[in-house]
Amino acid sequence: MFHLPEQFQNTAFFDEESVYLHPTDFFYYDLQYLAGMVDTRPWEASEQFLPKLFKQWKEIQTEIQRTITKPFKTDRQNMMTGICLYIQLLYWLNEKPVHSLHLDEIKKLDIAPVNIEDRLTFILKKPTQYHAYIQLNELFTETEKLFYKHQAIKKAKQKGASKNSG
Repeated sequence: MFHLPEQFQNTAFFDEESVYLHPTDFFYYDLQYLAGMVDTRPWEASEQFLPKLFKQWKEIQTEIQRTITKPFKTDRQNMMTGICLYIQLLYWLNEKPVHSLHLDEIKKLDIAPVNIEDRLTFILKKPTQYHAYIQLNELFTETEKLFYKHQAIKKAKQKGASKNSG
C-alpha cells in the first residue's frame, strides 16, 4: 500500500489516499521517485519513452472513436487513461517526473501547448463529452510536434557542441 502525497490527491485520478502501485499504473515511476524507490527515470530518456506514450494514446484514441455513443459521449475510463497519459507525457517532455496533479503546477512547465491549464480544466470538467475528447486529441497532436521539435533542437545543440570541441 502506497500513501499518495498531497499533490497527487486529486479525486479525478485517485479515489483513495492510499493505493497499490503496479509498474503498469500511471504515475508509477513518478510516485516511486518521490518516495525515493525507483531506478528507472523515463523523464531522463524521453526519446525512448515518449514515443511509447504517443503509441498508447493512438490505441486509446482508436478505442474511444469506436465507442463514441450518441449524443457524442465518450468512455470515461478511456478518457481518464488518456488524460493521465497526457500529464505524464507533458512532464516527461520537460525532463521532470510528475510531481503534482494540480493544474496550476502544470502551467509552469516550459514546454507545453498554449493555454494548457484552461484546456485541461475543460477536459477534466466533463471528460465524457465529445468536445473534451477532441481537445485531448489536439493536445496530444500539438505535444507530439513539440516533442519532435525539442528532439531536433537537442540534436542540433549536440552536433554544434561536438564540432566546437573537435
